Amino acid sequence: MARIALVTTSLSAFVREHGAILASRGHDVTIFGPDRQTRPDDVPLDSSSRIQPDVEPHHLQIRSYRPLWPRGWPSLLDGHGAPDQLERFPWLWTEVPSIVTAMAAAMWQHGRAFDALVAHWLLPAGLLAAISHPHLPLLAIAHGSDAHLLAALPRPLRRAIMSRLLRPGIQMVATSDGLVEKLTMGLGGRLHREAEQRCTILPMGIDVAAIQAETSMDRREARKRLGLTTEGPVALFMGRLVPVKNPLALIDLACRIEDLSILIAGSGPLESVLRHAATRQAVSDRIHVLGWADQKRKALALRASDLAVLPSIRLASGRTESSPVALAEAMAAGLPVVASSVGGVAQTVVPNETGFLVEPNHPTELARAVQNLIHDDLLRRSMSNEARRAARKRDWAVVVSKHIHLLSQAANELGQQWS
Repeated sequence: MARIALVTTSLSAFVREHGAILASRGHDVTIFGPDRQTRPDDVPLDSSSRIQPDVEPHHLQIRSYRPLWPRGWPSLLDGHGAPDQLERFPWLWTEVPSIVTAMAAAMWQHGRAFDALVAHWLLPAGLLAAISHPHLPLLAIAHGSDAHLLAALPRPLRRAIMSRLLRPGIQMVATSDGLVEKLTMGLGGRLHREAEQRCTILPMGIDVAAIQAETSMDRREARKRLGLTTEGPVALFMGRLVPVKNPLALIDLACRIEDLSILIAGSGPLESVLRHAATRQAVSDRIHVLGWADQKRKALALRASDLAVLPSIRLASGRTESSPVALAEAMAAGLPVVASSVGGVAQTVVPNETGFLVEPNHPTELARAVQNLIHDDLLRRSMSNEARRAARKRDWAVVVSKHIHLLSQAANELGQQWS
């Protein structure tokens, strides 16, 4: 089996699960990630990945790197997303050289004879992997924030970076079709066509069987464990509390539907603003902010809820959602979804089958769609069943098999054999 280096700027749950499922197939996987532990989501592999207990310890390792950046300062690695951090603190561009240097040093310091590379986020991980190991097959995965940062660069620099990432031996993956458009924007001519041809659209995976097993408990018991006393409908929001996800729309939703309670499983820079808005609008008794939720708390939130809501928007900068893993997890748990029709969300939710898509920034339309679900038990059950079926397409077994196939293609381009 192959020795794979997985390079990332975030140890988010789906990155850890990705490494674990690759290791569960017998590959030796080393994850190179930041040691900056400023967000609870950035925790050791053995305490977060539901797949980890099935993996032999020697098949999965993590090697951390530490940028030369003062502790306590804001950082691009804080877990709130690089674009959001840069909008709040533009001077954080100066941290980029230290991140790249630390990542490169970690790869060389713990250097092993790798057979293949997987890079989460094109910048800086994908570009660094392409430059530092040009002789190895590389799977470079674009998630959204990296495509946005790339699009903001001057055209000559953007073309140079994309030229490097489109060389033989590299297979590029975009987690939504909107990312392909952003990645190819302004490239022109041959480079544009080549980028479209070499970029595979493939969202990240989820562990469908584990999610369904974890959410099989009684709904009343799940609500009791979370401290919810309501017998009424509960809507769930899962994700970072950042502007692109528009969590403040949840306050308006609670004001419009008086019997609706809303569970919020996530943290981020808008958390205090959200809490203050709930108090100001006198709905704090129906807005339940769990903060960051570990796997057990997330499973309780999924089981306690009747539907999932994601009121994301397109920011003035043009940035929007890619293909949120949280939505796929909610669907796997049997939750119908009401979400804004932006970015990769429109590829995740099948309108009128697994949920409803509404125009972003249309609170009346959002509330109407939620009311349709909570007041129609037959419709909700039907969409719940369809959501479970649709989520199977995102199972890690399906996604990783495609990743391995793409790595094999990359290896063939280099005249190598890989499996």
